[in-house]
Amino acid sequence: MSRRCQEPVKEEETDSVIETIIASDSYEVEGTKMVPLRLLAEELGYKVESTGNGAILSKGALSYTITRGEKAYGYNKALRYFDVAPALLEPSKTYVPMEFIEQLMK
Repeated sequence: MSRRCQEPVKEEETDSVIETIIASDSYEVEGTKMVPLRLLAEELGYKVESTGNGAILSKGALSYTITRGEKAYGYNKALRYFDVAPALLEPSKTYVPMEFIEQLMK
């Protein structure tokens, strides 16, 4: 079997793991689904470094800087905005809007 045939299987496995994480670990905040940042970002192949009050995500040339309580976040030296700010909804776990994870999946 060629490598090309194997890649979609890995992608399907990743999607399945992501769906399982979201189904078992999410919160609703101001009508927005909030999901655990580190678990999902690492599953998508991002390196996650804690900053104490947020995280820096990196993968290849992509870089995101997220701060809990702040709607603005850094994306490759530009600013973007969440509808709902990342939050510490469980001890030592930063949650972000599901839309952010969907952006990481692209």
